[in-house]
Amino acid sequence: MDAPPPLENTAAFVTVTEHLTKLGARAPAIYAHDREHGLLLLEDLGDRTFSRLLDRGHHPAALYRHAIGALSRIHQHPAATNIALPAYDARVANAEADLLLDWYLRAATGRAVNAAARAQFHQVWASLLAQLPPLPAVLVLRDYHVDNLVLCDGNGDPHRACALLDYQDAVIGSPAYDLVSLLADARRDLAPSLVADMLRLYHRQNRALNPHALRHHRLVWGAHRHCKVAGIFVRLWLRDGKDTYLRHLPRVIKLLRRDLYAAELQPLRSWFEDHLGKLDDAEFCAPAERLARGDKGV
Repeated sequence: MDAPPPLENTAAFVTVTEHLTKLGARAPAIYAHDREHGLLLLEDLGDRTFSRLLDRGHHPAALYRHAIGALSRIHQHPAATNIALPAYDARVANAEADLLLDWYLRAATGRAVNAAARAQFHQVWASLLAQLPPLPAVLVLRDYHVDNLVLCDGNGDPHRACALLDYQDAVIGSPAYDLVSLLADARRDLAPSLVADMLRLYHRQNRALNPHALRHHRLVWGAHRHCKVAGIFVRLWLRDGKDTYLRHLPRVIKLLRRDLYAAELQPLRSWFEDHLGKLDDAEFCAPAERLARGDKGV
């Protein structure tokens, strides 16, 4: 790994890697670390990422069962949160949700979001997060999806067959967050039956979690993640000249639109309808389709 400071933080990667390994999760072994120059010598986990295997026709259910199992193992481990990491709280959530305002909405509408609308947006999120029913905090890897999972030899342990990548930004937060990252993937369409099966599997493996509370968390954190990702994809294009992810933008907005129909998200739905149009109107999704074509004009 070549991750020169100050752009990257290899120390965080090393800390979380060592912690995951102690928990029994499968992470790449670190053989050497030059913190000053941002260099690491890592175990080569191979090229069998779940996304590549899916593209080659591998049976989805088998891979997603591995992913759910590995996630459950982390969520159930009593020492998983015994690490000095920031909490994924309302302050962090607001800052990340602002990515939608500053990048996606600005590109979609051709104008900046005014101060009053921004303040209302923050108030909506503060209210949604405050109303979440309590759930035990867990270690949240934040980018838990098939691009960052590798199929490995688990040496007889099915949970260790799923190796992890890209977790250096881990935080302490809701068990729903990584579940949403995996099953409401911004980069890939999943069959509804597969999603339903994997949710049932997660519930069976985590019976101590209230299913109604978890659903509420999935709705709120799912909508939040879609807002953040939409902003990131547009920022990568406009600021960094990387248009690779634009093709996924319509999917992200459709996932957000789907979640906004839930009664629990009605305040957020009202805010969006004021700025992007009614959910049942093509106007809501049209800007994402236009931006996906690389069209900067409104």
